[in-house]
Amino acid sequence: MKILIVSDSHGDHSAIERVISKNPDADLLIYLGDGYRDFVSVKSKNPEIPMVAVKGNTDYSCSEPDDRVMALEGVRFFITHGHKYLVKRGLDMLINRAIELNADIALFGHTHIRKETEKNGLILINPGSCARDANNCISYAVVNVNKGKINREMVKTEPEEHRMQR
Repeated sequence: MKILIVSDSHGDHSAIERVISKNPDADLLIYLGDGYRDFVSVKSKNPEIPMVAVKGNTDYSCSEPDDRVMALEGVRFFITHGHKYLVKRGLDMLINRAIELNADIALFGHTHIRKETEKNGLILINPGSCARDANNCISYAVVNVNKGKINREMVKTEPEEHRMQR
């Protein structure tokens, strides 16, 4: 199962569209918040791709939950925007919550900084921003899961390169 992880589009729905166009074989898109209207727009235009979202700190009229737990192909995901866990100050609160929920992977956004690390057997992934991250790049993550096995990739492009490949 190929899962696209995107976050923080902040009004640029075309950023999510570009990620989808580069990954036509995706089985699922997970949106980590801050641009919920973008998510709704993209979801309505791409009904063939299952999509789920969580609420970000700027998604005021969003009906999505702050957090989700999903089991996919034998892998347990904890999905959150991250602001409730103060991820700009550190990852301890996020890690503790993910461990409480028996997660294998914690997905979070909010910082606009790509990060992939592993702590206490927990994989942590922040895809950065699909519109523009803190380093002026465009980024997202791809996670492939199959019968409990996990492969992950962080994808980053320069803004000009991303636009040219539409």
